[in-house]
Amino acid sequence: KGKQPGRLRRRRSRHAHGRHCPAQLPHFASVLVRARGVCRRGPGRKGRWYHYAVKVYTRTGDDGSTGLADGSRVSKATPRVTGYGDVDELNAVIGVLRAEDLPAEVGPQLKRVQALLFEVGAFLADPQGRPALSQGVLRPAWLERWMDAMQADLPKLRNFVLPAGTRPAALAHQARTVCRRAEREVVALRDEGAGVDTI
Repeated sequence: KGKQPGRLRRRRSRHAHGRHCPAQLPHFASVLVRARGVCRRGPGRKGRWYHYAVKVYTRTGDDGSTGLADGSRVSKATPRVTGYGDVDELNAVIGVLRAEDLPAEVGPQLKRVQALLFEVGAFLADPQGRPALSQGVLRPAWLERWMDAMQADLPKLRNFVLPAGTRPAALAHQARTVCRRAEREVVALRDEGAGVDTI
């Protein structure tokens, strides 16, 4: 029952089939996946965490294809894969930023952003849009309030700022630009009628 450092602790799901949730969420399944009805054999319990072991490689994508959450296989160059890949990259950049010496109140907020990006990535990885998005994603007013609070302590911005300064500041700029790229990809996906309007 105790924690096992360096390993994933398995927990039995309560699906009808009584096995670990086999939901396929490319790039997002290597740590923890919040099961929100994405299991192909039955709906998961909303809000329940499922731990399951995955290999870091499968060789199933050696032909240039990858599996989506609905079980279909597509080219790794498709807009959907590019979209959730950019979201994954953004999450990784924020992780590097969190490793820096940041103000005490910033770390927990960035961790929350990372958790919500996991949700967004899982949503994009399922063409059927089955993973339910939380209010943190659907109603981002909390993020706007946090940005307003940080900006209140800064002098009025009168010109563009070069991405430089301290290492955390430079990493924040990198996260910003990756985020804008991810946004462009998701907008392109939306314009194709991919059903991602809720993001």
